[in-house]
Amino acid sequence: VTDGVAALSGRTDAASADAAVAAAGAVEGVAAVQNNIAILLEDEVCTPEIQAQDRWVCITNAVFDGTTLEADFDFAFSVGNPSLDTGDYHLHFYNGDLNTPEQAGGADAGGASVGGAVWEIWDDPSGYRTDPIALWDAVPSRLCVEVANPGHAIENLESGTCFPVDVVQNLTTPDVDAQVQVRRRVSGDSYVCKLD
Repeated sequence: VTDGVAALSGRTDAASADAAVAAAGAVEGVAAVQNNIAILLEDEVCTPEIQAQDRWVCITNAVFDGTTLEADFDFAFSVGNPSLDTGDYHLHFYNGDLNTPEQAGGADAGGASVGGAVWEIWDDPSGYRTDPIALWDAVPSRLCVEVANPGHAIENLESGTCFPVDVVQNLTTPDVDAQVQVRRRVSGDSYVCKLD
């Protein structure tokens, strides 16, 4: 609170944001509330309904630093193997600008998948890291994830969430533009060329 103005920030669903604004406005000494809370879309909220499922995953943060896209997530598997395992249940991360949950899994593996997306298989519970330029030829504005079965199908299209990607480096600088172009040309390789 500065000079009687409470400044609110962060990300949440619309109902929680409204409740925060009302609560801040009711605090003694607050004359006004500056609402800078970003409202998550419906498929970006980790709802109690998602968390009540046998297997679920929710992205809690996604940041692109000019080279690497990193995301944090929470997950729980209450049936079968409780761990992420590419031979068992695991995660499929995909570009939410280009694809839907139905496309994020194999079409021949049963479930509700129809295929068609470029997804990345993930089984590291410590977080997600990728080069989005090499993977999708772009930095998505929304990163999405679903739980996949051992055959790489998405059985439950509401087992995961999406999340807005924060870009913390300006991609319009000449150095970064040149770096992106080089990375596109060598995207099949596992290294990145950085131009001085």
